[in-house]
Amino acid sequence: MNDSVIIKQADAAPAVKLFEHGICNITILEAENRIGGRVCSVEFGGTFVDIGGQWVHGEKGNVVYEMVKDLDLLSPSQLPQDPGMSFFLPDGTAPDKSLSDQLFALAIAVKDDQECARKHGGTFADYFTAGYNQRVQGKFRGNPSALDLTNLVAAWFQTFMVLLNPAECPTFCRVRLSGSGYQLSVTSHYVFQACEGDQMLGWRNRGYKTILDVLTKKIPDASKQLPIESRTILNKEAVQIDWGEAPVKVECSDGSTFKADHVILTASVGVLKASYKHLFRPALPDFKVR
Repeated sequence: MNDSVIIKQADAAPAVKLFEHGICNITILEAENRIGGRVCSVEFGGTFVDIGGQWVHGEKGNVVYEMVKDLDLLSPSQLPQDPGMSFFLPDGTAPDKSLSDQLFALAIAVKDDQECARKHGGTFADYFTAGYNQRVQGKFRGNPSALDLTNLVAAWFQTFMVLLNPAECPTFCRVRLSGSGYQLSVTSHYVFQACEGDQMLGWRNRGYKTILDVLTKKIPDASKQLPIESRTILNKEAVQIDWGEAPVKVECSDGSTFKADHVILTASVGVLKASYKHLFRPALPDFKVR
């Protein structure tokens, strides 16, 4: 089969599958200036710092763990499983630890109250703000020190919750997609199902980028590495996908155009929601939009 394929978003997984099945006429378009998506390992001080994914969380049912478990790439993290929490104010001073611990515990209680969250509906930001303020007022009414610290702890916790969800958020629970804001669902936190096993498996100073080397066959045998990187063109943001007739045309923001028999778009659901009305020509059929 000699059909040409364009993969938009530089997703290595479909490219690997195509290569494995003998489909090699592949062009991968990446909007950013690097490949990897949420995997971003940066060399620093003779080792790697992960700006994106860092640990392998769990073993049983974890696809990443299953891929690398026999390759001697992971080790349990040296960090304690429960390191505790210490807060510092913007001026570098530490507030009363007993008080900050109590406020943090209230925030955790609001987060973990799944039944109340589902009844509330709407966005997680709205639910958390209402639930947290209610609990704080009930416990610390008349305590000005606690009330002053409340907003600082809440702001930190909100940022922490954003980090647990795969989203770019310039403000709490707000995802920046093509200039529009989309808030995280109140149920988003509860969709995640933890895998059994060690929750902090590290990559031995290699960084999470190691998984890309495994996926592309560079590990364990570099001689069998698939040419994913050489087929990837960076800084190619798609602004239009014209699929009305063959070949499919992908127009990019820099004016360049790519044509292929097939196009695979691996963007997230959030990106699709923000862009599908103007990205596809002709428009997607209703059953695809739903």
